[in-house]
Amino acid sequence: KTLLHGSEPKAAKPLPGIDEVTAEATQLYGELQQADAAPTAALLEASHHVESEGKEALPGWEEFKQKELPALNTVLKSGHRPAVDLNKPPDNMPEQGDED
Repeated sequence: KTLLHGSEPKAAKPLPGIDEVTAEATQLYGELQQADAAPTAALLEASHHVESEGKEALPGWEEFKQKELPALNTVLKSGHRPAVDLNKPPDNMPEQGDED
């Protein structure tokens, strides 16, 4: 839960979750794509903020890969399901990005 949604708001310093960082980065990317000029100071500040939050969320991802993913794969294998392979590329990757 913490990996996706971040730490609880009442934590001393709440950590961002991957979903929050992804949403902010996606919004920022959309705003940058619509601009006809160089990024504004506000957009540059927002990009630094997203980068910082990404760095804060990264240790949670690393911990998930080291501790929780092996446990998940054990459960999947016991249910005769394929394990999650982080090195396997997606089978249905689009050739181009979202055009929205």
